[in-house]
Amino acid sequence: MNRKDDQAGSHCPEPLTRPPLSADEVSVLKCMALMEEEDRATFIRVAQRIAEATVKRRS
Repeated sequence: MNRKDDQAGSHCPEPLTRPPLSADEVSVLKCMALMEEEDRATFIRVAQRIAEATVKRRS
């Protein structure tokens, strides 16, 4: 890949349409950025379990 191809957005022909992040999402991302990789993996597993339990309770 050359430098020109490496510029932001050059690989994505369509504009992103995701709504802006919520304050909670920003907080989680900031927290995860500070975590060590190992801690991050544990955090993700716990978050997935919580999400799965929430889905089961709602169904």
